Amino acid sequence: MKNTGFEPDNVTYSVVMEVLGHCGYLDEAEAVFMEMKRKNWVPDEPVYGLLVDLWGKAGNVDEAWEWYQAMLNVDLRPNVRTCNSLLSAFLRVHRLSDAYNLLRSMHSLGLNPFLQTYTLLLGCCTDAHTSFDMSFCCELMTVTGHPVHTFLLSMPTPRPDGQNVRDHVSNFLDMMHSKDRESKRGLVDAIINFFHKSGLKEVAGCVWEVAAQKNVYPDATNACHRNWAKPH
Repeated sequence: MKNTGFEPDNVTYSVVMEVLGHCGYLDEAEAVFMEMKRKNWVPDEPVYGLLVDLWGKAGNVDEAWEWYQAMLNVDLRPNVRTCNSLLSAFLRVHRLSDAYNLLRSMHSLGLNPFLQTYTLLLGCCTDAHTSFDMSFCCELMTVTGHPVHTFLLSMPTPRPDGQNVRDHVSNFLDMMHSKDRESKRGLVDAIINFFHKSGLKEVAGCVWEVAAQKNVYPDATNACHRNWAKPH
């Protein structure tokens, strides 16, 4: 492009950075960012967010955090997806205090956590290795203020036929009807996994049964979920 006399624009720079980053060339992606600034293109939030996401997925949480701070320092407001990327990076390396502070800062920035935000935290709670980590993850879920948390806290003890649990799940999924199916699938998978690993296999089975009826279709195999639904 340059050899033919054309200059890249903001979008082109972003695409090149993304390709380099996904191929593992993060330093080169940063070099493109610096070139963009030298050419007097003003990087916007998606460009900074891309670098946060790339470094976070590469496992370099400190670098992701620095780019997040750099975004704030130039008075750019991150979106929820960028916050989710950084949150996911913190959770992967068990930096729970940083995750907590990030969630608090989202509220101060006027950002409401997405369904995916809560799904990340529920997965962290499910995978917690200590009671302290689980308690902390539960606190993180509370901080989000997301309706899913109220749904989980108000889950009834299953009656012999499990109908009260199915009704509870059905009402919740009806409330979530406007959400895209992929997001709901991710959440339902996380909920089922949480209850299954907590030993509440009957509840997990009821959740899957209602989700299947409502065309959500969790990723886990039908046979596995049918086994969970069987009385033990």
